[in-house]
Amino acid sequence: MKRVTATVTSVLVASLIAVAITPSAFAESPELGRCIKVTTGKFKTGTCTTPATETENNWEWFPGPGPKPQFVMGGYMRFKTVGDRRVNCGVTRLPGEWTGPKTALIEIEMQGCGGPDAGPHMDCGTTPEDIVPFGFDVIHTLHPIEAELGLIKGGATPTVGLELKSPPPPEPGMLQFTCYHVCLPEPLCNGVEVRQSEWIISDSVIAEVQPVDQMTFKTRVYVVSEEGKQVPESFEGGPKATLEATIAEPVWLFKEQVGLIGESGFSGPMGYETEEKLEIKAS
Repeated sequence: MKRVTATVTSVLVASLIAVAITPSAFAESPELGRCIKVTTGKFKTGTCTTPATETENNWEWFPGPGPKPQFVMGGYMRFKTVGDRRVNCGVTRLPGEWTGPKTALIEIEMQGCGGPDAGPHMDCGTTPEDIVPFGFDVIHTLHPIEAELGLIKGGATPTVGLELKSPPPPEPGMLQFTCYHVCLPEPLCNGVEVRQSEWIISDSVIAEVQPVDQMTFKTRVYVVSEEGKQVPESFEGGPKATLEATIAEPVWLFKEQVGLIGESGFSGPMGYETEEKLEIKAS
């Protein structure tokens, strides 16, 4: 009996050791901070990714932002659901502020939001004052939303993402807005009347950020969706983090997964620039 117990115990210990030495167990969550030159530090170079030696030890890692944590992300954004319902927007601003080594507060302001210029046309805005028929419509958050860094993929070349999260209840979601559907040009409409739909965008979305393990002023942000599904849909080993659109029309109520797409003016990634060099450390 003792031998069986000892054998079982040995197997359990071996299993625990095997789990402990897997790469994911060693992977630390990414964090934002500054690698600063000091008299004696724990790192060898100005990225704070290589341990110091006896003769090269003049860099130290300081988690979190410095005295200038603000940034403004910019580009163009649009929504597309898995059922091919779309809202296109023009210039998008996301002013934000790093609040810690992993967290930020961000606001979203999407301008010129609606649909195509021919056939069914939409004007969309968060409040009645934000809707200007055939004009400058605006969709925006009512309060700053939380964002948090996470690891998309570990290993020798880690990939890091920033997850934007809907506020907790009683707030209904990340974004809420109304769209008015009209028909243009009139000769093609055959008496089609204006109709209204209410949208709520909820849950969360992950955008990849680059570069990592490098002190920089500029950060690229990849907001990618394919056929209404976000890429990526989760952090490594984490739960699904995708957006859902609830669309209420006079007769129908739709709930669908929705993808958010963000680009610069040249079909490249969105991005932001800070007033001080910061690093997203993943190694």
